[in-house]
Amino acid sequence: MSDAEDQDRWKNGTPEQLLKDAHLLTERFKATHDHSLVPRIQALRQAAHGRSGEAIGNARPQLDSYIRRNLRSGETIILEARITALQLWAAAVISSVLFGPFIIAFVFFSGSEYEPGLFLVALIPVSLFIILPSVYYYFRYKRAELSVTSMRVVEKTGIFSDNVVDTALDRIQNVVYKQPILGKIFGYGTVIIQSAARFGVEGIPNVQKPQEVRDAILQQVELYRQKQIQDQAKAIAESMLRNKTA
Repeated sequence: MSDAEDQDRWKNGTPEQLLKDAHLLTERFKATHDHSLVPRIQALRQAAHGRSGEAIGNARPQLDSYIRRNLRSGETIILEARITALQLWAAAVISSVLFGPFIIAFVFFSGSEYEPGLFLVALIPVSLFIILPSVYYYFRYKRAELSVTSMRVVEKTGIFSDNVVDTALDRIQNVVYKQPILGKIFGYGTVIIQSAARFGVEGIPNVQKPQEVRDAILQQVELYRQKQIQDQAKAIAESMLRNKTA
């Protein structure tokens, strides 16, 4: 693929096409160790990430996200995945089903001989009990972030405080994903990062499109390791050259 073809892809290609091209170039990089492919692979992934303002999971990237506020020097974002909203919608539906009868009862009592004020006093705590799970899942969904950069994988959770798991690419040993039956139907699963720095296994649950996230992490890990090898080989060659000319 030439630079002109790259430009055409970046302009007109769909996110799926861009990710496929990035995967093909990654396989070529593994076979040839051509370090010039690295910028093209990263550019394709970033173009796929930014096409129509979408991140993996059909969600807009958060312009004020944790990773965007804490990028390191020379670090670029490869993708921003999202957590599934299935639990949020399930909680909202259940809350609506449970809350409906109380509204009907309130309307009935307000027009009867019973004192509606007493029922209203009882309705308030019951309403909070029913609605609070939906509020909890909403803020958990909105604040959850999963990002892959050119240097690390960052997961942020928490509602009232930030719980951040930051795993450097050179610490990642393997990445797998698991999907329950509902996960296969609705397109989410658990991404498991096997990391030497975290005593074995780190699981990130309810990730949208977990296979794409896993592939992106593994590709970036391979690119990072190959770059490290190339840099070390270059440093050794330069050192040998200096010693020879001295």
